Amino acid sequence: MACPSAPKAPFDYRHVQAGKWRAKVEIDIKGKSKDHTLTINFKSIKAEKKVRADISAILGIHLASVVVDGNSYQALLIKKKIYREGRGNHQLIPKEVFGVAIDLRILPAVLYDESINAVGWVCHSDGKGFLQDCDNATERTRLEVTGRDGVNKSVKLLGDGYSINFKFDNFSPDERFTEKTFNLPIPKGFKRI
Repeated sequence: MACPSAPKAPFDYRHVQAGKWRAKVEIDIKGKSKDHTLTINFKSIKAEKKVRADISAILGIHLASVVVDGNSYQALLIKKKIYREGRGNHQLIPKEVFGVAIDLRILPAVLYDESINAVGWVCHSDGKGFLQDCDNATERTRLEVTGRDGVNKSVKLLGDGYSINFKFDNFSPDERFTEKTFNLPIPKGFKRI
């Protein structure tokens, strides 16, 4: 009988400049009879404030792609054949993606273990400097890092009537992204909103 392995020292994402992450995401929305689970593949360049999230159903069916580039975003909602884009400091991941609208400013905190750098957010670190939690009392939203084991980590986003658990199980540093990586052209037949 094999012994369970000891937890690994947490990987320090604060020093990562670019990379690829994979997360299983469990979404629980109050009033919905069924939780749902997604897989999200993230690609990001920290200094350029670029994040791409390709979102799939558990069986690998592509549901949506979202790109954040500084203060703008693009989103493809595959099933509804909708293309969205927006600008400003407080963009939201469209409700159609997760079932609730999510503040895009949380993505660097989730990926790079950094404080959310926006008005209304207050973040705390543990004794080793790792992000522990962030709260936004005005929006009644909380981000918690609930576990770390090597490159694996668990992050929970709690809001009014919902809970989203990100379970990161894969990471690779990568700086070979092209401009196409962070651009979502409008596919033929999609409606621009």
